[in-house]
Amino acid sequence: MTSAERLARQALERVRRPGPRTQAAVAEATAALGRVLVARGRNDDAVSVLVEAVRLYSRAGEVTAERAQALTDLGNAHFYLGHYPQADSIFKLVIGISRQLYGPRHLYVADDLINLGAVQFAVGHYPEAEARLPRGARHHARLVRAGASARRPRR
Repeated sequence: MTSAERLARQALERVRRPGPRTQAAVAEATAALGRVLVARGRNDDAVSVLVEAVRLYSRAGEVTAERAQALTDLGNAHFYLGHYPQADSIFKLVIGISRQLYGPRHLYVADDLINLGAVQFAVGHYPEAEARLPRGARHHARLVRAGASARRPRR
């Protein structure tokens, strides 16, 4: 276990202990562990952890950047596992959330278009991939040139 995973697991244990805590803290710690697992290539483990994070974020019924990030991480885990239909469904949900949160011309929307295009390319739907990938890449480049941050954290 890497130090990042160990720290994420310790944080999750702390917020799950009895005492004053919020559901948001548990969701955030769960999502952080899922993100670490995806980064380490442990996508099978990440899927179950991220499903729980999304469930926790969804309880409040709010559309939040944190929920969108957890969904993006979950979509990535499914994509890396070759679960393309699941990844496609999740990325379609994420792009709707990103547009709602940030508007149609935002770096995250461009990233989401690229993710959708990658899924379409992976399953051999080349016309759909060709429509999304260049559009997302052009949009991303235009925003970065305009000074938008290329960093992914949604907070």
